[in-house]
Amino acid sequence: MPEDGGVVKTPADGADVRAKAERGGTTRRALLVAAAMFPFARSAHAWVPPGDFLLGKMAERRKNVKTLSVKGIRTFVGRSFEGGKQDVAETLASNVADSAYRLERKTPKGVFLEVSNGEKRVSVTEGKTSAVEADPRPLERLLFTGAPKDELGRAAQAFGIRLDVTGLGRAGGHIAWILGAKDGDTTSPQLWIDKDKSLPLELRDPRSKRVVRFDGWGEPGGAGVVPTRVTILRGEDIVELLKVEETRLNPKLAADLFKPESPVIATPTPAPSPEPGGTTAPGATATPKPAGKPTPKPTPKPTKPAPR
Repeated sequence: MPEDGGVVKTPADGADVRAKAERGGTTRRALLVAAAMFPFARSAHAWVPPGDFLLGKMAERRKNVKTLSVKGIRTFVGRSFEGGKQDVAETLASNVADSAYRLERKTPKGVFLEVSNGEKRVSVTEGKTSAVEADPRPLERLLFTGAPKDELGRAAQAFGIRLDVTGLGRAGGHIAWILGAKDGDTTSPQLWIDKDKSLPLELRDPRSKRVVRFDGWGEPGGAGVVPTRVTILRGEDIVELLKVEETRLNPKLAADLFKPESPVIATPTPAPSPEPGGTTAPGATATPKPAGKPTPKPTPKPTKPAPR
């Protein structure tokens, strides 16, 4: 026995103590990893609503939007543009209730117009009007302006999205519902919707490698109802970028704005003004002045005979 009366530990005893310490450390690490993974595990097994429900929530989010007037700058990116890009002023007037719209872009070659009454549309490029065609009401446009639930569903199916498939994932730092695919699916057309705000985040088409991102919801330029930034990518490359600068909610819009049969609105010609000196400009008709009352002539007074 040692002088202090303690128990002498054999090498086997020391190994056992070390083994227990290592097991304890492993257990603690496992608990920490499990705690960190718990939110993801819970999300993976969370209830995911059906597609019909997601479309209804998205339509409900902007049900008070009847008309829109949006102004912004669209940037086209590519080698075909001088300097690699081209900025174009863009104005959109939309009657959301019937999907009618009027798009106007001021390009270096002139004004580009696209006009639809919700059923038929036409475009005007460099003064040349295209043939009238059916308006397909594409999903990308409806996601920007908002639309009723049935319209969103029809457009989503036309895009190739399966309404019976939904999932949960993360896009751009947002937890999002996925319509048309499960998280990790890179082959199916799909729409990503902000889980908390019920607003579109991304529209993905793996077939064409095209992605449309909707950002800046709630920022002043979009009046809280449209995204202030829309980015279009082809693969990893940005090909278009729209920056919204001003949005008017429910303005009064003239019916003439949405007539495909007469897309260019005629500007009334002002009446010519008379030139100085009372002469009339060539080709104009002088406007006669209203006739005034004739000035009465003074009655001569009778003269008295001279005295004799």
